[in-house]
Formats: sequence, C-alpha cells, structure tokens
Amino acid sequence: APGVTVRCDAGLARLGEEPGGLDRRFRLDVPQTYRFAGAALPRPGASAWTSPAGLAVSASSHLTGDPALAPRMLFDGDRGTSWVADLADRAPTVRLRWSGERSIDRIELERSDLPVTNPPLILTLAAGDEQRRVQLTAEQESASFEPLRTDKLDVVVQSADRLPLAPPGRFGASAGLAELRIPALRDLLPAAGAGSHRVTVPCGQGPPIEVDGTPYPTAVSGTRSALDGFAALTLTPCAELADGLALRAGEHRVRALPSEAFVVQDLALLPDRQAEAPAQPRAVTVHSWDSTHRRVEVGDGADAYLVVPENANPGWVAKIGGRELQRLRVDGWQQAWLIPAGTAGLVELDFAPDRQYRLGLLSGAIAVLVLLAGALVPVLRRRNRHRPPATPAAAGWWPAAITVLALLLLLGGPFPVIALLACLLLRHFWAHALPAVAAGAFVAATAVAVVGRVSGHGQDWAFGPWTQAAGFVAVSAVVAAFLYPSSAEAGMDAGTDAGRSGSAAGTPGRPAATS
Repeated sequence: APGVTVRCDAGLARLGEEPGGLDRRFRLDVPQTYRFAGAALPRPGASAWTSPAGLAVSASSHLTGDPALAPRMLFDGDRGTSWVADLADRAPTVRLRWSGERSIDRIELERSDLPVTNPPLILTLAAGDEQRRVQLTAEQESASFEPLRTDKLDVVVQSADRLPLAPPGRFGASAGLAELRIPALRDLLPAAGAGSHRVTVPCGQGPPIEVDGTPYPTAVSGTRSALDGFAALTLTPCAELADGLALRAGEHRVRALPSEAFVVQDLALLPDRQAEAPAQPRAVTVHSWDSTHRRVEVGDGADAYLVVPENANPGWVAKIGGRELQRLRVDGWQQAWLIPAGTAGLVELDFAPDRQYRLGLLSGAIAVLVLLAGALVPVLRRRNRHRPPATPAAAGWWPAAITVLALLLLLGGPFPVIALLACLLLRHFWAHALPAVAAGAFVAATAVAVVGRVSGHGQDWAFGPWTQAAGFVAVSAVVAAFLYPSSAEAGMDAGTDAGRSGSAAGTPGRPAATS
C-alpha cells in the first residue's frame, strides 16, 4: 500500500521447534520391521555459495540470516527472488571470486520488488586497489566502465537509506537486488534449466539417523535449485537400512541429528508391510475455540486421535459425554486425545488451571478491598477517642484477621507470616506507622506494575516478585492493625478518657466546684 514501510526485526526470527534435530521415544507392543522415509533441509549457515563452474559468491550480510535472502539469489535466474542486506550493514557488499584473471567492463542488474529494499543508486566496484564508481538513474539497469583486470570483484551497493536525503516513506529499508549479471563471468554460472538437474549427496554425508544409540548413515537427493534455494530434499537411508530395520517390542528412541550441511525436517517409520488399509479420518467441526475452552464435534469412526497443534499441557482436559478422554502426546510435542472406536459427539476441551487462576484473582481483589477499607479504620479510631475504651471488643476482629491471615498463607506461603510478625513488632513500638506502611507498600506495588506495563513488559512486572511482596506487606500491615490493641494504645485511650471525665465531673472523692 502507498506510504507503508515494512520493517524486518531480526529478533523475531525463529529456528523452529527443534533446531537441534528430532528426538522421539516410543513403545511397541509387538516386534515389527520398519522402513525410513523423510526429508532434509540444507542447513542455514554461511551465506557463501559456489557455482559448479567455480564462481564463489558471498556477501557482507543478508537480512536476519534468512537463506531465502542470501546472495545466491542474485544468480538463480529468478526475478522473484532477491538478495537483501541486513539493516545494520552500513556497507552492503557482494563478493565474487573465480580462478584466472578476466577483464570486467560491464555490469547488469535487476531491482528487487520486495518492500524491504531500497533501489540501488550507486555501485562501487573494487578489484584490489582499483575501483570504479557507477552512478545509476531510476530506470538504468546496466552500466559500462573502464575495464578491470582481476580474479575477484567486490560490488558495494549504496541505496537510498545510506544517503543524506532518503526518499519519503522508504527510510529504514535496506539495500537489495533481484539479479546481478556480469557478462564476462556468464560462463561460470549454471545454464538455464540447470536448476532442474538431479543432484545426490553420497551416503554418509547426510544427517545420521540414530536408533537406540546405533547411528545409521543417510544420503540426500533432489534438484539443484532445491539444494541452492534451501528447499526440502529427499532423505534416504543407506544400504544398512535398505531392507528395513527390525525393532523388538518395548521402548525405543529415534534421533535424527543435524550434520554439517543438513538438518532433518521430517522422519517417518513406516511398517514394512501394511496389514490393512489406513483408517479414514473422522469428520471434525469446530463450534467454539478460545484460549481456555473449546467445543469440537467429532464424527463416528474407528480409533482416532484428536490432535491440537499446540505444545502438550497437562492442564487441558477433554471430555465427551461427561467421560474424560485419555490424554496423549504426538510427534513429540503436540497435544492429543484418544477417541475410541464408536465414540462420537461433542468434545469439551477445558484448561482446568484457569479456574484456580480466576479464584486467585478474585481472592486478591477481595484482599485489596479489605486493605483499602482497613486503611481508613485507624483514622476513624483517632477521631472517636472520646468514646470509652473497648479493649474486649477488639476480639471481634479476630475472625476477620484469622481469615485474612489464612488467605495470606494460601497465596504467599511463609513470606506474609514474616511480614505480619514485622508489622506486629512495628505496631508495638510505633503504632501510628502502620497506615503509612500499608499505603506506601500499596503505592509501590502499583507503581512497579504501571512502570512495567509502560516500558513494554506487559503484565510480567505486575505478577513479579517485587509487586507481590509489596502487596503482601500492605495486607500484613492492615492485619496487624486489627489483631489487638497494644498496651500503649489502651493506656493512652484510657488516660485520655479519664482526663476528659475528670475535667467534667471533678476529682473522685471531692465535689465539683460550683459557682
């Protein structure tokens, strides 16, 4: 869309669920012979590439390390692919090396259509100590220059965002090209259609398959374009597994470890003989789907797995007709449940810990209300000291205090007890400080939560240890204020009331003075 700038964030790049290779454990009830089938991917690593004729291509960087944006894409003959330099690369450079000196006097290019690239404006061609500077116009895609005699060439690309004045709406994009052609090096590049040629990586050079601790070598095969473009290739076991692998009944472990050049994408163990035709999948209809509750209608059929492509979590419970389904883990990580043959209907999926979580939130809200209400009580008590002291009535606060104390123990463990003891000691020596402690702790907890939200940490700080500790201190201060009146408070209240009574009625044993 016009005026839209697309940015790539290297921090969002992911290496997949299992960057270290596949690792699976399973159990067989009966012995069986299996054959292996799978797919492998060329392993992302250095951005260098060498053509079959000996042209070595590399670059100073490529965006987020994505193989689909590597410098190899400059010479694949596909206008839809591009090399894109990283945003932090201040001098994006494509490096070419070959055997034997050649005379370079012309360069041709095609601009990338990707929205994360700026068009090249200046090319600096460096061959050792010699350099040629090529200024490009908006429509220009080729340029001639004074010949360079060399066996290496560095092409430095300067695009709009590397100049003092960047075009509006394009600042922040990076240098990139779709194709780069140098006529003098044309014979070093694969001919048109060479990408469809089959290539095979010999046995022993593919990623090994390890079964119960025993490694088995593999081979990798596919097209040249798939190999160069980091696409999926066929993974084939070597002669040791040509007739399959006999596995005994019991526990087994299969690992597919990455090699220097490849990583396993998929691996399947297929029975050597299919005893019967595979069962047909059941009909599935999703009625509702949210973060903690889902309703899925499952049709009738043979034994089947209801698979949810999310990390397995023991908190999820699935029931059909009020009967809980057996929870399983498939493919090493996905959540699943076994639906027996002949069982059909509405499956209720619930995340059970959500109920305790919401009860915890409710309990916390009640505690906050108690805290706010209790913070007003000391003020009201000071305003009503003219009333006779009612020390025995303080026992009426014990049920509420014990309830809140139990809540503190349930939510925070021993820490609230320690905080409560500290607040009781403080109340004994300096009772008037408790309201300040409660208010200060409450303000501190709120401030930490707000600062965390504003600074981009979401709710992490609100549920962090410092915020929770401050909340417990505040609640402990309120509980300490209500447990019982200290002797100092009782004596002060009694003395104050006695003084007021004496001033009104005179000293006991003597009549009050009258006019």
